[in-house]
Amino acid sequence: MDTKYLTALSGLYILRMIAQGYDTYVHVYISTEQGGPQALQNSHHHRLRLQKRQRRKKLTIRWEASLVDPQGTDYCLTVNTKKNYKSLCSVYSDKFGVQPPTPPRYPAVASQTMISWQPHADKGNNFQKTHFPLIICVGRKTQYTVSNLKQGQIYFFDLFATNRQSNLTYPFGSTSTKFDNRIKPITLKDGISTFANLKKAGWKSGI
Repeated sequence: MDTKYLTALSGLYILRMIAQGYDTYVHVYISTEQGGPQALQNSHHHRLRLQKRQRRKKLTIRWEASLVDPQGTDYCLTVNTKKNYKSLCSVYSDKFGVQPPTPPRYPAVASQTMISWQPHADKGNNFQKTHFPLIICVGRKTQYTVSNLKQGQIYFFDLFATNRQSNLTYPFGSTSTKFDNRIKPITLKDGISTFANLKKAGWKSGI
């Protein structure tokens, strides 16, 4: 599953969709703003900041709040060890299979269609779920700490923002990192001052 953003002239449009493998759905959001919704235009400017918690197998992900309707925007963070995602729908599809979309709070803003199908006789229903990404919806919070990370494992983080009024969901930030919670040794030399950030290394006050 993927998300496509199209610019179209005024007129009547007919959307035809063929489900080739399994049940699916279409979520259509129409905007009259020049260049599309402002939230989509600004989404590529955001970045995720990672802070490793040494000795604790934890990683904190932080981000700035959306400049477009910050009070009405919620966030969902996804974590997995396979790849980055372009849409929240594709994350849910990989985790649960294709599910009907959640109706928007104001149906007049967006329309949704459920398309059913009958499996071909020689194919059967052999849809297999792939890996299981972690999906964490944190509301309006702008940080989350992931625990129990494995040493040397590559993790992919994708953040999606959802406008509560229109139900528009769009990618807000994406990054990846190889988790390494080992403390790097600091070399001491005679006659040379050396700075060590004990807080970053996981030490507590009261040493």
